[in-house]
Amino acid sequence: MFLYHAKEHDYYQIPIHGNSCSKIGVDAGGPPVTGNTRNFIVDPVREEKCVSLMQSLAPKFVGPIMYTKTCLYTMTPDRHFVIDKCDKEGWSDVIFCCGAGHAFKFACLLGKIMSEMAIDGKTQYDIAGFTRYREAITDPNYPNDFQWGKQIAEQAADRAKL
Repeated sequence: MFLYHAKEHDYYQIPIHGNSCSKIGVDAGGPPVTGNTRNFIVDPVREEKCVSLMQSLAPKFVGPIMYTKTCLYTMTPDRHFVIDKCDKEGWSDVIFCCGAGHAFKFACLLGKIMSEMAIDGKTQYDIAGFTRYREAITDPNYPNDFQWGKQIAEQAADRAKL
């Protein structure tokens, strides 16, 4: 399994349980769509980028393409979770969490946070950056920032300036 931060995209590879193949994909590499505007047409350019990357990293790993599928997942513009309560609307007993496309990897922690909020009305963890009232959610002009590699490179450049 890996996540590869390239200049133009982030790529990932995960094994497929029960098959002698792996899933290789471009993370958030397609155009932003909704459930109504998406299509299921495979992009041959992205497919070739995945094959080329694997040929450069691990050429013995590359075999015939078994099948190609498109996928769709929901992300906030800043790619972060939304964890919040509905107390401002008068529903103090309602809490919610939106996973932003990668919650399954954090299910144990998110469950703990949600259970603490349900039982104690608060959590021991700092979730201030995950409110639904943050700029990425409230500003309709907030730019999409989906690529992790870009964020990591920018953070490294900022540290190098110090």
